[in-house]
Amino acid sequence: MLEPESSDGAVSEWMQRERVLWPWIARFYWSPAQDLHPSRRAVLAPGVTDEMWGNATALAHVSRHLLAARGAVEFTPPARDAAEYLIALMPQHSLARLARRVGLVLHRIEVSAADVTLDDDERVLLTQRMPLYWHTPAVHGREPEATGWYVLNTMVSDAPKDVRQRFEWKTPLDP
Repeated sequence: MLEPESSDGAVSEWMQRERVLWPWIARFYWSPAQDLHPSRRAVLAPGVTDEMWGNATALAHVSRHLLAARGAVEFTPPARDAAEYLIALMPQHSLARLARRVGLVLHRIEVSAADVTLDDDERVLLTQRMPLYWHTPAVHGREPEATGWYVLNTMVSDAPKDVRQRFEWKTPLDP
């Protein structure tokens, strides 16, 4: 579990450096049920009703169960400016939009203005903190959204195990 002060100060230094991202960090590490992809809910949290998914108190319990059942309570601060970590932190709905946009760009499909509207947090993340990984040739043979999820999964593949696992929970079972 994350301790505010560690013997070497790495966690404290990281917390100070990433203070703008703390709402996403806290949600990512301690409340992952908020961002479970709908296709994973029945698999990862069987018996949780639709009403419970809309209840903050129930989600806190589901999150604790998820973390304990999967042994995912460890926390390792990421390397400085780790782009894969920044992607993994994004809430599920933002990741879904990003996967769609990346897929559309890679398939060279013209994107309407409504499809590329970003909120302020997304704009900062994408323009200032995340490299533009989608400057690649067109991809053929997949649906654009599946291509986007593939690219995002590839970007996170070298992240620490706890980051990869929580990121996977945000992705579709079968993109």
